[in-house]
Amino acid sequence: MPRIALLAAVLLAAPAATAGAAENLVANGDFAEAADGKPAHWSAAGDQGVDQRLEIAKDAAGNPYARLVCTRFDQRGSASHAMLAQTKVVALEKGRTYEFSCRARSEGLAGGAVSVAVSNTRSWTNCGLQASLPLTGEWRTFRKVFHAGQTVRAADTRLQFWYTETGTLCLDDVRIVEFRMGDVAFTDVVPAGGGANRVRNGSFEVGPAGWTSEGTRTGWGNLSRLHGRFETGDAPHGRSFLRIPLGEGATPVLAFDYYEPTVHRELAPLAVTRGWIAVEPGKPYTLSAWMRANRDGVRARLGIRSGKPMGGRNDYAETLRMTTAWKRYTVAFRPVHAYVYAFAGPDLEGEASVHVDLDAVQVEAGEAATAFVPRRQVEVGLESTAPGGVFLAGEENAVTLRLVNHGGAAARCTLALEVTDFFDEPAEWPGLSATVEPRTVLARRLHLPPQWRGYYRVRWTLTGAGPDQAGALRLAVVPKRRGAESVLGINHAFVTPYLVRQAMRGGVGWFRDWSLKWNHVEPERGTFHWDVAGDQIRRVADLGANLVCLLPPFPSADWNTEAADSVKTKGYPGVRLPSAWAPKDPADLGRFVGQAVERFQDRVRVWEFLNEPIYTTYALPGDSGNRYDGPNYEPADYVRLLAVAAKAMKRADPDCRVIGGIGSGATNLTREAIDAGILGHVDILNLHMYPGSRRPEGLVPGMDQLLARMDEAGGRKPIWITEFAYYGADDLPREPFIPNRHSWSQQRLLTDERECADLTVRYVALNLSRGVRKVFFHSGASGTAHRPAFECPLLAYGGTPRKVLPALAALVDLLGPEPTFVAERRFGEGGWALAFRNPRHAVVMMWNPTGRSGGRVAVPPTPGLARYDIVGRPGPIGPIPLTPSPVYLVGPPGRAKVILDALRPLGL
Repeated sequence: MPRIALLAAVLLAAPAATAGAAENLVANGDFAEAADGKPAHWSAAGDQGVDQRLEIAKDAAGNPYARLVCTRFDQRGSASHAMLAQTKVVALEKGRTYEFSCRARSEGLAGGAVSVAVSNTRSWTNCGLQASLPLTGEWRTFRKVFHAGQTVRAADTRLQFWYTETGTLCLDDVRIVEFRMGDVAFTDVVPAGGGANRVRNGSFEVGPAGWTSEGTRTGWGNLSRLHGRFETGDAPHGRSFLRIPLGEGATPVLAFDYYEPTVHRELAPLAVTRGWIAVEPGKPYTLSAWMRANRDGVRARLGIRSGKPMGGRNDYAETLRMTTAWKRYTVAFRPVHAYVYAFAGPDLEGEASVHVDLDAVQVEAGEAATAFVPRRQVEVGLESTAPGGVFLAGEENAVTLRLVNHGGAAARCTLALEVTDFFDEPAEWPGLSATVEPRTVLARRLHLPPQWRGYYRVRWTLTGAGPDQAGALRLAVVPKRRGAESVLGINHAFVTPYLVRQAMRGGVGWFRDWSLKWNHVEPERGTFHWDVAGDQIRRVADLGANLVCLLPPFPSADWNTEAADSVKTKGYPGVRLPSAWAPKDPADLGRFVGQAVERFQDRVRVWEFLNEPIYTTYALPGDSGNRYDGPNYEPADYVRLLAVAAKAMKRADPDCRVIGGIGSGATNLTREAIDAGILGHVDILNLHMYPGSRRPEGLVPGMDQLLARMDEAGGRKPIWITEFAYYGADDLPREPFIPNRHSWSQQRLLTDERECADLTVRYVALNLSRGVRKVFFHSGASGTAHRPAFECPLLAYGGTPRKVLPALAALVDLLGPEPTFVAERRFGEGGWALAFRNPRHAVVMMWNPTGRSGGRVAVPPTPGLARYDIVGRPGPIGPIPLTPSPVYLVGPPGRAKVILDALRPLGL
């Protein structure tokens, strides 16, 4: 895909309909009107910590554009920004669709990104447009289609472009026009062709191919792979069928820590077809399946779910009572929407030791079921022998190929494999040809090349037996873990043990737990429900992971809060708002905290006090807009409560570690918190950062300011970044892709997974060089096969790897669990090198963030020195090209500074 602006690739995919010559809602978007050398209808905005000027400039052809120059940036508050704004002009109507577009470039902007939004100036809420524009020194065109989230008059809006560092924004051709949506289509669609049956592998002869499971949404997740096993014997069709067991340890258990901590025993783990099946709305179709149970009367479900790409669904389902004999069941339906998938399985009223068997599933056009036929004469399935396709280096790694020939004559088939690596370069992996005898299943193991390391996308094609069949696999080969400790963590543990283990396999060692909410654990004074949190803590700790627990996430309980009765409202976030206010009696808070530490200190030794106080509504809201008529808390209020909680924590466990902080960026309210004495009460200072598309190099000055402030206040504390993420996805679920305005991650997607991996690895490395000890990714969310989530940067649906996972696994393996920063160097225009040491070896990381090619570095011959790319593959020592993807030089212990100093830049 051409690397035009991110928004054209993801956020701004060229939609099926165009804006045409619609009226531009932006005044003077081409900056042709000027007054006193400045663009008319536009102004600069920021506080006294920012020196900026707005001016009109002209390009080589004499065309005008706006130029905002920021020469000094000192973070002082929420208005600390360089901003180009247009107020009281743009009006939006809720529910309507609009297209934003502009041309932009930057000069001297280290972070390389500018944010854009339309805000309601009465409530200071977002109106639907919110994006981060990744800029370079070249003009780029950006587009974003968005839905207005509210109706807002022109008099109450501000269109704003802003950034929080020194540098220059050049802007032109700003437009917001009403947009007429065309058709949006799902991308994961079962290919057309084949026989009457639309279901792939409907008789389960080739294992799990084409199938997964779905249950009840629990917290931010669901089942993430097929629940059940394949049996052979008296199947209605062929030899195999799917058995879905429950009870006696077979019942899937899902758990999540937010908002209400939940442990859910899934009694309806339905088998569902993967991929959307295209249908004609309103036309008759029939779903049929053979089913049975191990005893009469077991309740089950069989049905169809019809969905729209932008949301919305209809179910057509029957509740059934099973018998012990195979029986065919049918559901006739006329879909409302153009896409469907099928589901079937147990739906128990209560826990029981039962199983439900399933076979010969068929979706066909027509008002009645006909005899079952497989979708193709020859069907194929490829299945990784490692969980989710995440292999461990040095083991015998393979993919299992299964071919079934349903016909009466032998079939000669050829499997071709097209493989690309992390850099989208081709990798060799031979396919095979085989003859499949009639009515038999052929199984072969395809062994991965032993030299493979990192990430691989395998696209396969089967030819020679009817219409071609095709599919893809995500694979990663990562180093074996050397222990549970790591510099990486995840905010909110996944809902299933499987996904927790997958993240740990990729280098994650820590999880951040939210279950110790005072209001849930002690709903009345002296009445405790410790298992509410205990179940969440045990489920993660028992898997061998480390835990940091928010204690508590919110500072009060409903029975002990300063919040007025009017604060609480129905729904979320209204139900949690009373807990955000300070407790009426802080002594009760200290008592609760101490009891929690004493109770769980055998599993938890690190405690974090409150989530994002002051600047959000999670805890002690500053409420600068006076939305709640509250006390408008300040950092000093947080520090006073922290002192109470920290004292209680240390009294209960003198060796525990206490984390505290505002939980925001390096310069947002950290000065005020330090001045209020926060460093005297914590062992670790916390930060939260969501850079959007901003390069991590642009965040370094803020981190340096924070370290200097701690030095001035008497000494540095280690820093844990307990929430952070870049987001990227190579497989988008719909075309064109318009982000859901309620989705945190969809609004922040980068161009692709490689860019996400590059930025993430550089972010972790740069922060490890600035006093950070741990970085936690947000979050452990997981979607379903048909509605995938993007909020976990490491894993795609089913626990399969995104490119970030093997990149981080390599970083953890090479840097070790507790790397020590040694020194850094800068090379020419943008080149970086960071040196670290650990007991095993010395490590130097090098890159250039400014482009795909940024000069080279010569490495003098050094005994014992090796080179690895971002995913841990060895390469020649040099000269080494510097690109946005970091390169590692690994040498003998104690030689990090020597290796760093010996590097010679070429063409930088």
